[in-house]
Amino acid sequence: MSEFLSAASDDLIDQHGRSMRAYVVKWNGQVWLIKPNGRWPEILGYQLAGSWLNIPETISGWQATDAIDLTGIIVPTTQEPLIRIGQALARDEFPVGDLDQAIAGELAYSVWIRRRDPSAWNRVYVDGVPIFFDHHIAFGNEADHRSLAGFLTPGSDGGYASQWRLRELRQEEVPTTTSERALPLHIAVQRVRSRGAFDRHLHDAVRRILAVTDPELEKVVKASGAPTIVALRLAQWRDELPQAIEQLRPILDQPE
Repeated sequence: MSEFLSAASDDLIDQHGRSMRAYVVKWNGQVWLIKPNGRWPEILGYQLAGSWLNIPETISGWQATDAIDLTGIIVPTTQEPLIRIGQALARDEFPVGDLDQAIAGELAYSVWIRRRDPSAWNRVYVDGVPIFFDHHIAFGNEADHRSLAGFLTPGSDGGYASQWRLRELRQEEVPTTTSERALPLHIAVQRVRSRGAFDRHLHDAVRRILAVTDPELEKVVKASGAPTIVALRLAQWRDELPQAIEQLRPILDQPE
C-alpha cells in the first residue's frame, strides 16, 4: 500500500486541496477509500451499473471487518461505504477500456440518475481511461434537480449539466488525473478522442439503460438500502432519457 500511496498521493486530494489519506484503508487485499457522507447513493451507483461502466467496486462499510488504516491499526466498521481507489485498479478490472465509450457511458448514466457532478474531481485516469465515482448528488437527493428542466437549469460551475462541454483531444494527448484537474472549474470539460465514436457509444449506453426493467430497478434499489421511491424516479427518468440526451447535445457543443 505504501508504494501505491507514494505514486498516487497527488491524486488523493479533493478540489479544495485537502488530503484524503485519512480515509484510506486496506481490506480484503485491496485499497479502499471510506466515503464521507456516502451511504446508500454510493452503493446504488455501483450496483446499478458497475458491471458495464467504470465505477469502482463499492461496498457497505459494515462488510469491512478488520480493515486497517495507513498505520496498520484496525479501524471500526462504519456506516459509510468503502470504494475501491481507482488508481489501484488494474486495467483488466475495467468493464470499459476505451476513453470515448467510458465518457459516453458516464454522461448517459449521469443524466439518467440525475448525477450532477461528473467532473475531473470525481474521476481518475489510469492509462488514459477514466474511472468515475461520487454519487451523493444523484437519485433525486436534490429536489430542484429531479425534473429534466431542473437538472438542465443553468448553473455557475462544472457541477451543473448546463456547464458540461465535449472536446476532442489532440492526437498526441493522453488524459491524466492531473491534467484534467488543471482545467477550469466553472465548466466540466469531457475530453474524447472522436466525437463520432462518442455519439455511437452514447447511443449504445442509452439503449442499454432503456432495457433495464422496473423489477430490476426495484430489486437493486431495495438491495442498496435506498428509499423505495428511488425506483419510481429511475423508471421515470429512464423513459425520458432519449429526450434528455437530445436536450443535452447542444449544451455539450457550446463554447467554453
